[in-house]
Amino acid sequence: MIIMRVKADNILCFNDFEINMSYPKKIVNSPVENEWLSERTNFRYKKVNILMGGNATGKTSLGRILMMFMNYFKDGAVARFIDMISDFSRSAHLEIDFVTMNLRLYRFTFKELNFYKSSIDLLVNKTIESLSENKKVIILIGNEDNSKKIISLLGEKEI
Repeated sequence: MIIMRVKADNILCFNDFEINMSYPKKIVNSPVENEWLSERTNFRYKKVNILMGGNATGKTSLGRILMMFMNYFKDGAVARFIDMISDFSRSAHLEIDFVTMNLRLYRFTFKELNFYKSSIDLLVNKTIESLSENKKVIILIGNEDNSKKIISLLGEKEI
């Protein structure tokens, strides 16, 4: 699994946070080789990401978010995301875009409207034609597609 983007609001220490691990064009003289999907050379991503910062700037919190996300696939427990909410008086939102070995981009979305009601939308076998106000899609990455084009197909609509 390749994490392409993480967006978080009111999750742990993050408010209106976004990190994107893709880039639009080939980097010349990069010390890291083959920073693209093996069969899709236009779909580029950063293979090496170094997190730096002072104490209490979110490095460990980002790691916790990714760990909770991966653990969700093991047991499907929603409670772990609710436990990460910082302020229960306002909504929380977590969005993670990732690519798997089957050359598909997925978007996982968690949105907590209030403490008692949660909504999880995990994308499973939907097609681009099924895009609606309340759904996200899984998109097959074509031979000439780049990350910007594919992510734009997912859209920026909130659940």
